[in-house]
Amino acid sequence: MQAVRCIATGDTPPLGAGLTMPLLMIQGEEDRITPAAANAVVLAEAVPQARLTLLEGCGHLPEVEMPARVNDLVRGFLN
Repeated sequence: MQAVRCIATGDTPPLGAGLTMPLLMIQGEEDRITPAAANAVVLAEAVPQARLTLLEGCGHLPEVEMPARVNDLVRGFLN
């Protein structure tokens, strides 16, 4: 339910403001449900150690649309 509220209000920065750990964010550039400019970019700016990767040619489900690319990004982040 919290995710729905965040999408509806665009009020994501308060959720990330207290985070201090590294954060990997992966989003499709063509996501029409949660546009990056309205959500991911703002949240990434609010979290000091956030790393945002926008995937060109990808929509709302990067893990389904580009699983190999997402796996590579996660592996690189964890290493």
